Amino acid sequence: MKKCWICEKPATKIFQAYNKKKPHYYCEKHFKMYVKPVKELLSEAKNDVLKIVYTDKGSIEHHIECCEGKHIQQVIYSTYHKALTQICFGCGVVRTSLTKEELLSSGKGGKL
Repeated sequence: MKKCWICEKPATKIFQAYNKKKPHYYCEKHFKMYVKPVKELLSEAKNDVLKIVYTDKGSIEHHIECCEGKHIQQVIYSTYHKALTQICFGCGVVRTSLTKEELLSSGKGGKL
């Protein structure tokens, strides 16, 4: 039996991550957390707008790995905020572990 690559529980789903040779196996919980949102974002991505997604560091690290070598991306870690942010131009998404409130309250942040 295949195991989820994140939690080692029995896998019920499989997802071939972009151009990676080895597929990843997921339990139902992690498939819904990581793979389903990626598929939805890719289908919704527009050429002229970057969508902002507020998520946890683990999810961002997963997307960084999936986009590596496939998309142009910029990854930033703020030691001040202890926050990770990925800007992926291929997906058309900015993923950050900051909350919307933290973004709006810091500096001269405008409407998001």
